[in-house]
Amino acid sequence: MNNKSYSMKDVSSIVMKNIVLIVILGIIGGGVFFAYAKHKETTLYTAERSLIISHGKDDDKQAKTDLMMVPTYADIVDGKQVADQAYKNLSKKDQHKYSKKEFEEDITADSEPNSLVINIKATSASPTESLKLVNNTVQAAKKELPKIQPGLGRIYAYSKATKEDVRIQKHSSVKKYTLVGAALGILAGMIIAFLISTKKYLL
Repeated sequence: MNNKSYSMKDVSSIVMKNIVLIVILGIIGGGVFFAYAKHKETTLYTAERSLIISHGKDDDKQAKTDLMMVPTYADIVDGKQVADQAYKNLSKKDQHKYSKKEFEEDITADSEPNSLVINIKATSASPTESLKLVNNTVQAAKKELPKIQPGLGRIYAYSKATKEDVRIQKHSSVKKYTLVGAALGILAGMIIAFLISTKKYLL
């Protein structure tokens, strides 16, 4: 049985003698994990369209009320009632692609500070689907908001979102996975190097 202890000089010597093997395994490990991370990489597409609440010259009081209420209106657009109506507006074919819960999760709405603008966004794995979702939600919001909040100003929708307006977001951990793979490859290389170097003592 081998009871030999190794000094740092011995360890360094073993590593240097097998540096090519260690580097190669590090590269292989990094490459394998890089390929895995790229395979798992997710691309999301966000389409955005806005609503604006407009008022006549004699509607200053209502304009001030609506200005204070815009964040609440955005929450309403982001809520179940508008989502349910938007979901109904989808074709039967498109409804089969989503559950109502998934539809709600894909839609977000927010307001701009000191503004009567409500921004509506739809995010999905397809630019075409994101456009459908956001445009249907805008139409539903125009119809549902006056029912929920009678008396608010007139609601106008900005022009339909198009493919040119869609933002692309890539979600991945390629760098992290590659570094982990390289580290594991190097570790495996060092273990093999020590096994090779100590083989004569194990016989």
